Amino acid sequence: MDKYESAKGLTDEIDDLRGEVADLHRPTADEISSVNSAQKKIAALENKLCGMNLKAVIKMFDNHSMNIRSLRTGELLDINDQIEITEAVKITVPGVMEMQLFPANVDVSEIETKIDEQKKLISGIFQRYGVDNLEDLEQLDQKFRINETEIERRSERLSAVLDGADFDELETKVNAIGGEIRGKDSIADDIRSLCGGRDIIRYITEKETIIQGYINEYDNIVSLRNQVHEVKAELKQAQDSIAVSQDIPTEYANIADPENYLTNLQKENKSKQEIREKVLTAKTKALSKLESYKENLPGDPVELKRRAEHKFEETKELLGHWMHIAEVFSTLKQNVQSNPMQDLSDSFTHYLGVISDGKIASEFPNPETLDMNIYSGNNLLDYDKLSEGTKATVYLAFRLAVLDHLFPDGGVIVFDDPFTDMDEERMVQSCGLIKECAKHHQVIFLTCKEEYTNIFGGNEIRLET
Repeated sequence: MDKYESAKGLTDEIDDLRGEVADLHRPTADEISSVNSAQKKIAALENKLCGMNLKAVIKMFDNHSMNIRSLRTGELLDINDQIEITEAVKITVPGVMEMQLFPANVDVSEIETKIDEQKKLISGIFQRYGVDNLEDLEQLDQKFRINETEIERRSERLSAVLDGADFDELETKVNAIGGEIRGKDSIADDIRSLCGGRDIIRYITEKETIIQGYINEYDNIVSLRNQVHEVKAELKQAQDSIAVSQDIPTEYANIADPENYLTNLQKENKSKQEIREKVLTAKTKALSKLESYKENLPGDPVELKRRAEHKFEETKELLGHWMHIAEVFSTLKQNVQSNPMQDLSDSFTHYLGVISDGKIASEFPNPETLDMNIYSGNNLLDYDKLSEGTKATVYLAFRLAVLDHLFPDGGVIVFDDPFTDMDEERMVQSCGLIKECAKHHQVIFLTCKEEYTNIFGGNEIRLET
């Protein structure tokens, strides 16, 4: 019976735990990761719409109205006589004009499309599981994890309780017993009561000792009667004390000095009352301070904290990226400074001429250093005034020259759409150079344009999000 009751309780608990999630669907780790990744992508895309630093002085005529809407959030901005614009916006004068302002290197339509795609992905997963945010989705998964852990714990305990027995067979045996079965605890309580609250072995020993004492002490009836009289008097006194103390809980009945105990209890109670008052006062002040703090915030403090932490992690990651670049550049610079520069300058001049079809040339006044002059024809150019296409040309030629200089026996180079700012002619020349470079080096070319697949060939790896 004991084994069955313990096993039945654990079995019922396991069934209840399974029932808690029976009607729920559990999100997969990939879905949670997809939501998390999508939210990061949305934040990164929205950040591309920021970074502007404009001030506009606005004066409207002929009773025209105007609104300025953020392309990132879709919210209307407050319009005064002067407004600061720090992100991409759409300016609308109803019935007159509509204009968008955004960073020069940003494709707003493409970014909005990508943001909508990520939001649809997130919304689809949230609707599937009936949640509103990533935290609720993670909590749903955590609920399944906790439920599984609790089921496993109880299953282990059930296995230990059954100790190899089959629960259904055990239940069948219990049901076959029939009639009301008195529990061991109830029987033990009666035995303990009959023994005056003492262990039965000790009780028997004590009684046997008493009997032997009677035998040794009372050798005549008169002495025994006198002793009986005294015992009855003590018994009466004890019964009177018992009558008075019947309502006293057991935990207080054995207190040796009740008055001293009460005094100490009152002192302790007073001290704890004082502490309670102080805590309540502090809590009231803290709640008031919290409410005051919330009133002065423009939004949800938890959300602001989450965004700040997210922004911090992004900035931290970006800093690590640029610190790594600085470290690599510093190492490269030291390696370059410790070797002759003639072969580097010759390779650079060669590659620059090939990419620009001879329209751009370079000169190294001092072959021992990397100081260079860039010419278009016979005209010396200022690097800060070069076009983006010419800068990309110089940059590609220099990278190929450095690769040949540092790794004459073969190295690794990674390109990420390097021809964005080049014209068609330079792009074709550059592709030819990169194909030639791939004969001696490992080339990894990252792009989202299909046209390069036919140009380069090689091993193709497609990444899908």
